[in-house]
Amino acid sequence: MKKLIINIVIILMLVLPKAIYTIDTNATKYFPLNVGNTWVFEYKVTYVGVVQTLYKYKSTVLSDTVISSKKYFLISNLRYVTTETALYRVDSVNGAFTKFISCTVDSLGEQSFNSEYRNCTDIFMMKYLEMLSLELFSVPTTSIRISMNVVIPRITKSRYYAKNFGLYSQIEQNNLTRYYHTLIGCVINGVLYGDTGITVNGIVPVNNNVPAEFNLHQNYPNPFNPTTKIRFDVSGTSVAQTFLSVYDILGREVSILVNEKLQPGTYEADFDGSNYPSGIYFYKLTSHNFSAVNKMILLK
Repeated sequence: MKKLIINIVIILMLVLPKAIYTIDTNATKYFPLNVGNTWVFEYKVTYVGVVQTLYKYKSTVLSDTVISSKKYFLISNLRYVTTETALYRVDSVNGAFTKFISCTVDSLGEQSFNSEYRNCTDIFMMKYLEMLSLELFSVPTTSIRISMNVVIPRITKSRYYAKNFGLYSQIEQNNLTRYYHTLIGCVINGVLYGDTGITVNGIVPVNNNVPAEFNLHQNYPNPFNPTTKIRFDVSGTSVAQTFLSVYDILGREVSILVNEKLQPGTYEADFDGSNYPSGIYFYKLTSHNFSAVNKMILLK
């Protein structure tokens, strides 16, 4: 019996490490990049333990593009609380989270302070330090933790990415100050998680009345420069997967304004044409079996 127990222990020692390291760590699953995915964070700054700043900000995958045969995703406010957009991708070979900055060089080496790499590509994750189990928005999942030290300014950063959710926590700290980014809600592949009261994709519920039928209203103002509002009605008795997209005159999709499950009601979505040239655009609403298209004019 004693010999049997010893053999079992030896077998477990040989098998368990392999089981641990065969956990699915595909980086693309920890950074779900699909147009329309949105994350809402609470941002908090503490100085010597006292809260100095507290507010919310949103990060959205706006569109995708191909640069030097590699697919990048245009994301707003992914890592910062300022209003910025940047191109990101996940390298499927080595799992690097890559930010494209200003040129066609796409370095997949270790992060470097060499000016050539700093001016071209900022790789802000190469390897994870540990894997954790957690429950996020009542969904069991796993997360990876990545840490880095920045010499100037002297600060330590830790980021936590959850499988099928993306970045859910980031902590930056020096001797006196700590900066916290905490995920409070998100829309991943059309499914809303977390705080259902958050506003995502610029969608604002107009009223709680259930419309008699689906409808896509004319945007206003029209013509517009640079922003306009698009009102639409979602009918029915249950949540409906709803899409609202904008297309250029050639029929190319240039922006996804709505990609989520909505309760019946009337909504408004904002479209910002600041980064688009003047011209005729079309916006299309699809929900349940309903589909409609309207025309609008961006005039700068």
